[in-house]
Amino acid sequence: LAYKENTASTKNSPALALLAAIPQCRVRACDPQVPVEPAFHPDLHPAPTPLAACEGADALVIMTPWPEFAKLDPAALAARLAGRIVVDPYAVLDAEACRRAGLDYHTLGVAARFAAPS
Repeated sequence: LAYKENTASTKNSPALALLAAIPQCRVRACDPQVPVEPAFHPDLHPAPTPLAACEGADALVIMTPWPEFAKLDPAALAARLAGRIVVDPYAVLDAEACRRAGLDYHTLGVAARFAAPS
């Protein structure tokens, strides 16, 4: 939710712009500094941890490159996600590890390569 890592500022936040564009979606969010506020989105729910935010989700979108997000294990993400899509514009996750975990990993500036079917 934060504009950038290591801050609690949401001014000009890409995450909030994304939330405004998807009002029909149910969203779980986790931010180490910014409390999840109902004013951000009509169906926004707080998650205590990044992995909890993934539980049963159709997709994961990392909108702020928090250092703790880079420590996430792609296999643990894949085990919790219902879907396979990971959108990581800042490339905080290891792309190859995501693909090995069966995730369809997308980042900016890199052509999409999908995970092999299992």
